[in-house]
Amino acid sequence: MEGYIRPGCLVLSMYLSMPTIAWDELEENFLQRVNSLVQASDLDFWRKGRFLVRSDNQLVSYKDGMTRLSKSWRTWNTPELTLVTPIAVVGGRKTSLVLKGRNLTIPGTQIHCTSAGKYISKEVLCSAYPGTIYDDSGVETFDLPGEPSLTLGRCFIEVENRFRGNSFPVIFANKSICQELRNLEDELEDSRFPDVSPDDQVHDARRLKPRDQVLHFLNELGWLFQKAAACTPSNKSDVSDSELIQFSTARFRHLLLFSNERDWCSLTKTLLEILSKRSMVSEELSHETLEMLSEIHLLNRAVKRKSSHMVHLLVHFVVICLDNSKLYPFLPNYPGPGGLTPLHLAASIDDAEDIVDALTDDWFELLALRARR
Repeated sequence: MEGYIRPGCLVLSMYLSMPTIAWDELEENFLQRVNSLVQASDLDFWRKGRFLVRSDNQLVSYKDGMTRLSKSWRTWNTPELTLVTPIAVVGGRKTSLVLKGRNLTIPGTQIHCTSAGKYISKEVLCSAYPGTIYDDSGVETFDLPGEPSLTLGRCFIEVENRFRGNSFPVIFANKSICQELRNLEDELEDSRFPDVSPDDQVHDARRLKPRDQVLHFLNELGWLFQKAAACTPSNKSDVSDSELIQFSTARFRHLLLFSNERDWCSLTKTLLEILSKRSMVSEELSHETLEMLSEIHLLNRAVKRKSSHMVHLLVHFVVICLDNSKLYPFLPNYPGPGGLTPLHLAASIDDAEDIVDALTDDWFELLALRARR
């Protein structure tokens, strides 16, 4: 849930994550579901407020007791972002973003940046040539002022015209993570104009098209970074580490696999550090975390790709437990699929001497730690 104040109103956005079957049921009775929300509520918040409910295919608006359904929020002149670059910005730095998409120069179109309960806006300048107002290759710019306190997190860049438009996530992180994430810009650029017919809409992340997979990853990463930033000691909010529990182990699994397969060492390390902090909340969560890591075999995957940097990172990654003991989750002799250890895999790969070296670096120390565990 995100919220911020505009002159004369409070804008509250709620983002839902549901199974595919739940989305399908919602789409089938979209208007009826929204009416049920209003009629079944005892709160004036819903009955007297104004709100929009949008899925990939439909849009419902509620105002003054009237509910209206649009078959699609996309129309021939709706502004729509297809890419924002850079997609990752060093936290606290002023940055000029380049926005690409459809119909970005329509009269009345506004660009908003929303983050951490605040927003800034810009009204676009209309095209000087009427014939190019409705186009498929619009380009705009937007300047981020830079918040010194916002070193890890996410903002949304939104385009809006008469309540129609969409948003695009931009990640705040350190320089090395930003460099890794910006490799996704080419993937997004190559698929800026996907087929958006209703028959092709798929909500299950496991079956998303490549472009949608990237956007799903960025959105998930943004939510995690936002929660992690709220739990840092420098943050003055009352959010506790237990808030990280709301970000499920399955969602961590997705982020780790996505990052590991792309050899993003900085991001993988940051994700593991956040995951380790989350696992300290309870014994049950710690066990669940270790079980998940043992199932996805990150070290075996890195060995197969002959990624010496990722192998070195994982082998030396250590968790400091509550009793100040050390735990190494990625041991070179831990059996993976078929009982094969990372050492077995490395020994069977041609020209993998550097991988063997990375696995056996400080080997005796790791063996002693494993024996104690």
